Amino acid sequence: MLRVMSFNLRTGTADDGPNSWPQRCDTVIRVVERLAPDVLGVQECLDFQGEFLRTRLPGYGFVGVGRNDGVRAGEFAAVLYKRDRLKMLDVRHTWLSLTPEVPGSKGWDAHMSRNATLATLEDRLTAMRFIAINTHLDHRGVLSRTESARVLAAQLHPATPTVLMGDLNCLPDSEPYRLLVGDGREGGPLRDTHRVAGHDETDAGTFHSFTLQAQGRRIDYIFVSPHWSVAATAIDRSTPDDRPPSDHFPITATIALGQ
Repeated sequence: MLRVMSFNLRTGTADDGPNSWPQRCDTVIRVVERLAPDVLGVQECLDFQGEFLRTRLPGYGFVGVGRNDGVRAGEFAAVLYKRDRLKMLDVRHTWLSLTPEVPGSKGWDAHMSRNATLATLEDRLTAMRFIAINTHLDHRGVLSRTESARVLAAQLHPATPTVLMGDLNCLPDSEPYRLLVGDGREGGPLRDTHRVAGHDETDAGTFHSFTLQAQGRRIDYIFVSPHWSVAATAIDRSTPDDRPPSDHFPITATIALGQ
C-alpha cells in the first residue's frame, strides 16, 4: 500500500494575520508527519516554503520548479516522496498552455502561469514504477481549466500507472473533471479515489478559507489510473496547535498497485 496526499499550503507571502505562514509553518510539518504520506503533492509552495519543507522533512525528496521561470520564481506544484520507500527515476515539468515546453507560459484565459510536475518513481519494495503528477489549475480562467485538463490528459499513457494530485479549482461536475475522470469511477483515463472509495459529495468540501468550515464543494483531488486499487480516502480536518495548517484541508488516499 502507498499513502498519497495532496495539500495546498497557501502561499507563504499572503497576509493572513494569525494564519500567516510564519505562524502555521510548524503546524504544516506536524500534519505531514502524522499523516506520513509516501507521496505528497503540495500547491502554492514558494521557494522559501520548499526550503523549509526540505529542512524539516529530511526523509523526503523534493522535486519542483517555480511556475514563472522554470527555476525558482513563482509557486511550485512540487512532488515530495519518501526516500526509503521510493526511488526517483525521472522528473519533467510541463506548463498548462499552448506551449507546454515554455517555462512561464500562460494559457487561454488563465490569470497566471500554471504548471505540473511529473515524477517517475520506483517502489523499492516491489520494483513497480509509476508516475506521480502534481498540479494547480487556474482559479479564474474557466477555459484555461478545461484546456489544462486536456494538456494533462495528453501526458497520460494507458500502460503507465499514474497518480494525479492537485487543486483543480473546479467541481466534480465540471468539464475539466469529466475530461480526466468521466463520472469519477469510469469514462475517463483516471478515477477519482474519493468516489471509488464509496464517498459521495456530502460534507466533502476541501477549501475553508481558514474557517474550518468548507466553502462549497471539493476542488482538491487525488486521481489514479485503473492500475490501482483504492483502500481508503480521507479529508483531514485536524488542527494541531489549535490552528488550521492551511486554508485547504489536506486529502489522502491509500492505494495499491497491481491488486
